Amino acid sequence: MLAVIAALLGYCSVTHSIADVLVITDPTRAHLLDMGDGQITAALAQKLFAERPSPDQNARSARLAQAALRQDATAVSAIATLGLQAGLRGDTAQARRLFSYAQHLSRRDISTQLWAIEDAVARDDIPAALHHYDIALRTTPVSSDLLFPILAGGFEQPAIRTNVILTLRQESAPQWGPDFISYLADTGGEPHATAQFFEEMRQARMPLPDRAVAGAVNNLSKADAFEDAWHFYEQVRRGADRKTSRDPHFAARLATPSLFDWVPVNDGKVATSLENGAFDFSVPTATGGLLLQQMQVLPPGSYRFEGHGSGIMQSKDSLPYWVLSCRNGHELGRVIVGNSTAAGSAFGGEFNVPHDCPVQNLSLFARPSDAVSGVSGQIDQAQLRSPQK
Repeated sequence: MLAVIAALLGYCSVTHSIADVLVITDPTRAHLLDMGDGQITAALAQKLFAERPSPDQNARSARLAQAALRQDATAVSAIATLGLQAGLRGDTAQARRLFSYAQHLSRRDISTQLWAIEDAVARDDIPAALHHYDIALRTTPVSSDLLFPILAGGFEQPAIRTNVILTLRQESAPQWGPDFISYLADTGGEPHATAQFFEEMRQARMPLPDRAVAGAVNNLSKADAFEDAWHFYEQVRRGADRKTSRDPHFAARLATPSLFDWVPVNDGKVATSLENGAFDFSVPTATGGLLLQQMQVLPPGSYRFEGHGSGIMQSKDSLPYWVLSCRNGHELGRVIVGNSTAAGSAFGGEFNVPHDCPVQNLSLFARPSDAVSGVSGQIDQAQLRSPQK
């Protein structure tokens, strides 16, 4: 008899363990294995309600949720299922009572937090909505895929931007903050609203990563809002002047450059680097192309371009060159980088920017060379400026 009891206990233990594993992937099978576990019953109720939402209190999902609470009064997902069902019936007061109880038991149930966000938004209570966003993102990091786009989509409202900044400035800053900033920089939200948010971060004396600056500038530029992009850039990069190119000695050392900064090209065909106050490049034999670029918003007028390089030794037809071109590709002129002497190679030239060319690119190109070593060299100075500067 003892052996039979031991075998039965062992079977129950094994089936319970299997049910615990299955509850995440297959609540139906888990429930068949262990019908007395309130958490498993609650998971099945939640699954059935998600598949077929119904306000009917006699629906199977509702009956299972009620059974789950009789089995385990702390089954939060069962409470959330009943709360969502009450919301479908229009019984907001009951839904709030149920979700308040669920919040009291645990903050880790994502459906509870999502409902709380929606309820706060319906009441126009932005601080409360952000509070539940924060809880959801802290306790369920994968919810960022859902919540980041929604949060960024509200940035055209100043009150939302303000409250997000207050949240990110908390003494115990949320871990999701840097990921959200990266999301905004890369893909998120309306470009003008995102740029305004980053500017407000700067005004609040919060650190603004290079990636954020680059994202704001580049996303505004993609929307053809070049003036707005420049306005943002000159606010966050003090001393920037639209009548001159930036960083003449390649000293900025930005982790992520914007279009208004020097942007080196590394496309597998050419090798470039910006470090130690210089731009180094190396191009294989018979290969040419873009090496370095910086976008400009020069007002119409005449400009002087000057620079200095070293380590360049090529035939006349293979020397690198700078070009200033309009955004539509129309070239305004070229400046050849000559062969280097012991003192290096100085280069310079004049450009004239017409009225119908509000946005320009200053670019360094390599030309194909038959030399076995290809084309290589270093630029340690390059500046385009108005003669009055």
